[in-house]
Amino acid sequence: MPSSACSVRFLCRDFLPAFVSAFLFCVASSGLIMLNKYIMSTLGFDLPMTLSLLGMLASFAVSFFACVVTGWVPRTVVLDQAFCLRRALPIGVLTAGVLYFGNLAYVSLSVSFLQMLKASTPILVMALMYAAGLETPSTPVVLSVLVIALGTFVSALGEIRFVVGGVVAMTISQFCEASKLVLIQLLLGTSRMHALESLLVFSPFACAALTAGVVTVEMQALRLKGMRLLSSHAWLFLAQALLGVSVNLLTILTVKFTSSISFKLISMAKNALIVLVSVPIFHNPITVLQALGYSVT
Repeated sequence: MPSSACSVRFLCRDFLPAFVSAFLFCVASSGLIMLNKYIMSTLGFDLPMTLSLLGMLASFAVSFFACVVTGWVPRTVVLDQAFCLRRALPIGVLTAGVLYFGNLAYVSLSVSFLQMLKASTPILVMALMYAAGLETPSTPVVLSVLVIALGTFVSALGEIRFVVGGVVAMTISQFCEASKLVLIQLLLGTSRMHALESLLVFSPFACAALTAGVVTVEMQALRLKGMRLLSSHAWLFLAQALLGVSVNLLTILTVKFTSSISFKLISMAKNALIVLVSVPIFHNPITVLQALGYSVT
């Protein structure tokens, strides 16, 4: 009986939350990737920083309403200067970097190729987690990561629409994401913060960074055509913003219930499905060399 009780406790407390959050993340993230690609490439809204800002503003609004206005989510941390500068600000700025550079890459590169490039993110996560003292990778893990790196390199060699600027943007996005995941794990590992409270902590800084970028880089284009597209396709952009909220929350939950490396491995499995789906939807060509490289990964 004790053993059976432990199994039930493990199932309810550990496995089910991790499985549900990971599954919902895969669904929401896949939908957001497809929708962002459609908005920027098909609709012609090539303003990646503005698009990123919409989801982050919605995330701040939802978390502020839940934590501050209604008090549904109890507050567990004091947002003093030291906490904001050492934890919240870095995560917020890195989140802005992930969103902006990731969306920027979608302007010039195919969905399928970008998912292949994302396969190398666990390498960065593993290196940063080791540097932060969170986890020491075993020999099999190191070997697996080296195989992933080889597969990603082969996939890049086989890409037909190879655009250097897009690859650089995605590389920066991956580094920002790996750093953000490690910092989130550090943050959650030392507190009992709710996912919405975590979002409230860093979303203002992400919004501030993205707003500064929009004003500096995209304001003219936003006035010329962006506002017209926003008003004529309001429901589409609202759906994009709400999906952004879902992905931000589910990212925090999945990292909390698993780990940074586990989260990226889950993302890799999701990305493999996106590669297959994006071919008929966006007519992205995949060469034999790319297929070989991604199969190795």
